[in-house]
Amino acid sequence: MNLRLRAYDLKLKTLVAITTMLIATQALGAVGDAAVVEDYREPLSDVVEMHIPIEVNQPYRDRRLDHGFMFGLNYENTQM
Repeated sequence: MNLRLRAYDLKLKTLVAITTMLIATQALGAVGDAAVVEDYREPLSDVVEMHIPIEVNQPYRDRRLDHGFMFGLNYENTQM
């Protein structure tokens, strides 16, 4: 039997056990800090949004608004 190999295996297993223990304690410590997590949600406001459902049973001309506008912008650069 090679005694040096057994000593090496013992050191390796000890190192693996210590590393695993450190990782586990860090994970448990992170769970304990869960109450410190910041809330990044938007703050509540007094604005109430009203959603009006679209009635798809009616034809488009009855559903569309009475007023509207059109805006256009054209640019042409022709080189012969």
